[in-house]
Amino acid sequence: MATRINRPRSARDRRRLAASEFFRVQQRRPTEPQSPQPEPDYIGEAVAAAFAPGQLGALYVIQPDYQGNTILWQDEAGTIPATADGDPVGRIDDLSGGGNHATTPAPGTLRGSVGSWRLEFDGVDDYYDLPLSLAQNSPSLYLAFAGAYRELAGADKSMIWFSTGTSSTGTRARLNTRATTYLQAAGRRLDEGPFDTGVQAEVIAVDEPFTASALLGYANASAWLRKNGIEQTSGSFSTAGTSSDTPSLEAYLGWQAGEYTTMDARAFAIVTSGTDGIAEIEALLAHLIEA
Repeated sequence: MATRINRPRSARDRRRLAASEFFRVQQRRPTEPQSPQPEPDYIGEAVAAAFAPGQLGALYVIQPDYQGNTILWQDEAGTIPATADGDPVGRIDDLSGGGNHATTPAPGTLRGSVGSWRLEFDGVDDYYDLPLSLAQNSPSLYLAFAGAYRELAGADKSMIWFSTGTSSTGTRARLNTRATTYLQAAGRRLDEGPFDTGVQAEVIAVDEPFTASALLGYANASAWLRKNGIEQTSGSFSTAGTSSDTPSLEAYLGWQAGEYTTMDARAFAIVTSGTDGIAEIEALLAHLIEA
């Protein structure tokens, strides 16, 4: 019977054995959890992209605070924070940096919880005044909304409305639902008489979260309307020019010429700088709807 001779392992064999043992040990070790990636600052990115210092516009996001600062208040003066489901919201701070805070004597109601806050408009008397006029000689106006309608009625119901007064005949720009059928963006140049019906798209269903946005381009008489970030329609808007140098306008959320809107809002945006920042604002709106 042959005798088995155990030869000493070579250095190469020893390295292979050590590597094999290392990988066996690694496979037995539990996988270490990955550190969660920080969530993008959608609000900060939108503000930086869309609002230059001193530019007329506003961004309202429905959540009690942002970066540790209270942005919803129970009173118009901004002394009592709105922090819980059921709190009245008498003031919404403007996050654009322009200080155009939305206030009202007939507040909506804060609903929800962390990550899913919304502002309830009851359709009876809830609305907000905006200290904004359509920018003088502005080449365009961008309006945007994130939320859901709880009721669709026969009358026009606005998310955002600019007017020379409290009558619908004074309408200069609006983002609204028309009857129970359409989303609409419409208006007129300040120095032009006839009201333009603008652009329309099929409306969303009741209680369906959605985003709506529109760009009214005065310089080239164009308009487009998007729903959930997808362009629905485009067309002409009034005649080419600018918005004129007449700034005497009133602006509202949730109200138009005596008609109150029944809706839950997550955010509103108004931009007068053309298309700068639109992508970032719509990313913010989409994030809020997903949440």
